[in-house]
Amino acid sequence: MSNGNIFLNSSFEDGFAGWSTDRLARVVTTGTRFAPLPAAKLPGSASISQYCDDAQLFSSHLRFGLDPMSSDRLGLQLRVDYTDGHQTAAFVGFGVGPFAVYPEDEDHRYRADEVLVLTVAVDQERLLRSFTLTNMNDQANGAIAVTGFYLVGQRADADGDGETPARGVPKARAGTRETWRTRMYALERKLDILIARTEARDKPKKSY
Repeated sequence: MSNGNIFLNSSFEDGFAGWSTDRLARVVTTGTRFAPLPAAKLPGSASISQYCDDAQLFSSHLRFGLDPMSSDRLGLQLRVDYTDGHQTAAFVGFGVGPFAVYPEDEDHRYRADEVLVLTVAVDQERLLRSFTLTNMNDQANGAIAVTGFYLVGQRADADGDGETPARGVPKARAGTRETWRTRMYALERKLDILIARTEARDKPKKSY
């Protein structure tokens, strides 16, 4: 069985079909040094996310391209949510892991005037529920552009052949529905934990 990229519209050829953006709608598609590929332009504090429908992962790293544009420093956060409720967050700045940034200079800093490739580890032992990328650089010149998200795996909403994700524009309001599903799952997990703690507290203590 061949496996494909789990991300829908990974290079934004269809605008933001399959993606969710922050409520202020400040994220736009733009032409950059990635040409001819379009990219998502994120000003400071803006974010994009995608619900991955509990994808099974077959590679251990997520990769994507980044154009620093006019930004004089990187400040990114990538949050990954798994189906079992586990969550991880990776940050990148000047030589900050667990991101790897290429190319870099002799001081292990990114080259501001070049297109970069970012790589971050994911947990193959868990099903991927969703991920969110946020530009933490809120300076006036802090905008960045990202494109080409790539992670090999298999989604639950794959084509009939059971392989690569279906292409095409998702149904209207799909992004809102997917975000709601992710939030509801997180709330259910928190509720389960609270109930378990309450039950443990109310149990009679053992007598010796």
